Amino acid sequence: MCLKFTQRQQRFWPVLAAGCLLAAAVPKTYGQAGAERSASRPETWRGVHVMAWGLAGGPEGLAPLKEAAAKVLAPLGVNVIVLEVGYNYAYKSHPELSQTKFITRADAQDLARFCRAHGIRVIPQLNCLGHQSWRNTLYPLLTQYRELEEPPDDAPGKRWTELRSWCPLHPQVNRIVFALMDELIDAFEADACHVGMDEVLVIASRKCERCRDKTPAEAFAKAVNDYHRHLVGEKKVTMLMWGDRLIDADLIKYDGWSASKNGTAPAIDLIPKDIIICDWHYEKRADYPSIRYFQDKGFRVWPASWNNVDATRALIACARRNATDRMLGHLSTTWVLEPGGFARALLGQRDPALVSERAMQSAAACRAAMEELAKHSTPPAQPAKQPPVPSARNTQLVPSHLPPGKKWKLVWSDELNGTELDRTRWDFRLHMMHRRHKTWTEDAALLDGRGNLLLKVYEKDGDYYSSQLQTGSNYMDRPPDGRFTQQFAWPIAKIAPAKFMHKYGYYEIRCKLPKQPGWWAAFWLQSPTIGSTLDPGRSGVEIDIMENFTRDGVVSHNIHWNGYGKDLRSKGSGPVRRPELADGYHTFGLEWNAKEYVFYTDGEVTWRVDGPISHREEFILISTECNGYRQGGPAPELKKARLPDSFIVDYVRVFDEVNDTDATPGAACHRTSAAGARIERLATKDQP
Repeated sequence: MCLKFTQRQQRFWPVLAAGCLLAAAVPKTYGQAGAERSASRPETWRGVHVMAWGLAGGPEGLAPLKEAAAKVLAPLGVNVIVLEVGYNYAYKSHPELSQTKFITRADAQDLARFCRAHGIRVIPQLNCLGHQSWRNTLYPLLTQYRELEEPPDDAPGKRWTELRSWCPLHPQVNRIVFALMDELIDAFEADACHVGMDEVLVIASRKCERCRDKTPAEAFAKAVNDYHRHLVGEKKVTMLMWGDRLIDADLIKYDGWSASKNGTAPAIDLIPKDIIICDWHYEKRADYPSIRYFQDKGFRVWPASWNNVDATRALIACARRNATDRMLGHLSTTWVLEPGGFARALLGQRDPALVSERAMQSAAACRAAMEELAKHSTPPAQPAKQPPVPSARNTQLVPSHLPPGKKWKLVWSDELNGTELDRTRWDFRLHMMHRRHKTWTEDAALLDGRGNLLLKVYEKDGDYYSSQLQTGSNYMDRPPDGRFTQQFAWPIAKIAPAKFMHKYGYYEIRCKLPKQPGWWAAFWLQSPTIGSTLDPGRSGVEIDIMENFTRDGVVSHNIHWNGYGKDLRSKGSGPVRRPELADGYHTFGLEWNAKEYVFYTDGEVTWRVDGPISHREEFILISTECNGYRQGGPAPELKKARLPDSFIVDYVRVFDEVNDTDATPGAACHRTSAAGARIERLATKDQP
């Protein structure tokens, strides 16, 4: 993050690598009216951000910091220290990335335990994505791994020379970065991690073969979401980041340091709302409207000041006026270069060789902040505005692996936001071949509040339960009507109206496959009248876009037609073997047109078949099933599984190809009128 001084030549490169300015002139109203309180207000976060890397790195600054924590910070009410460590740590996973001066694991544990004994929580910070250089100094990760750099578009002499980035789509970068995060979390015994991400100037470069087709918002959101999945989803810790890249400088009239001029701002609608946004402002203003903006977007906000006492007080006053139950408190940043300089200034030391003017200014502002917070220890909280539900238009910014060379329009989607399944879109499948399935249930599907659907498997009284979701149904999804109870006949039950059916187009799911054995997951299409005739073009074809039966990164694509009796016919891709599918999120897609089916895995064609082609509308299913029940009981491998386990779905989307001759958007759409009423019409998006 850039520190904007009166004279730019006063900057020093280590200061700039952490990130902190955000002053946003945003519209006067945000979000939606209608208040809903979050959980009860937590304890106010009274924080201090301390440099422990670059020139300020190494263990020599820890002793004065501990003394200041005990004698000054704790008595002032400080209960959080964000310690920016960066590469000044003795990494065991990647020792080649450690700076000359470094903190050891023993140093980190000692500091964390000392601070904890004084009521102070230590949160380590590793600056991610941007700030991988300053001026002509390249920091360790890009020094050691040159292939990870995002090649800048700008000519020499532009600002990218000061602040380089790694490529968020490089397949190797997260493996390295996650290992560094894990070591810091373990060493500091931390329950949170700050990932920086301020002032990312080089992103989605046209020179990068991986990123050139992404927007800056897509690339930035991918990085944020990757870190969130690792930290929150896997490590179970809280994630913090700076907020400047989420502010659009065209709408909010701030410079490129404190707001984004390179297209990253739309990422604010593409990332989880449980991330804490550190909203930094260093200059005195009458108002800091971004405080409201981030809260109304659904984020918890931690406003941050620096070394100007008047600006600090103005920021706290504004935060108090606009506080909802998403307001955390206040963070005082320091940006002091000499090891222990800020701590020594707090302790009253004035040796100019050890304590700079900046250190004394930062100490004075920190004291003023904590004193100001103490005056209003429990500020009145206004009800937080409910964050707006992302519209289908916003989902266009999330990268979908659309087939190239065509124009596509989003006609239906579920981004699976919120905490309750949208029953206007989905029903549960509970019957198999007109009989109630013993262990298909409505109790194994839930939304996690972070934009994911979790289809779980669980055990109860020796049986194993899972859920199947569908946007329509067929004649096998209901009990027989009483006239045909002994033998199967078509149709045996009334066909319920569909919530959504569609013909042709591109269908895509982004998901994370199950981990435990004994059950399987699928994403597929089915006709409500499959098997009603021996003409699959009229009666429909079951199209299995993705089926996953094993835990070794193998999926398959299949089609079935002519019903499920003696006339059943099938074709399949055979095993699609990709070891990387066993971990993380992946996309599976189908392009269905009048001539062929084309199946995609992570944007690559993995099977195509020319028919038989269904020419009727079909509905979508996301399903899971426990092995063995078709043979009478649970499969033995289920008893070896560590449950619960989940099939995790990020989104489901349906696109139509749009022809240049179409008179209006959606002219190529084929859907039932009931479903069409629920689809937001979107502007056509050209695809490469």
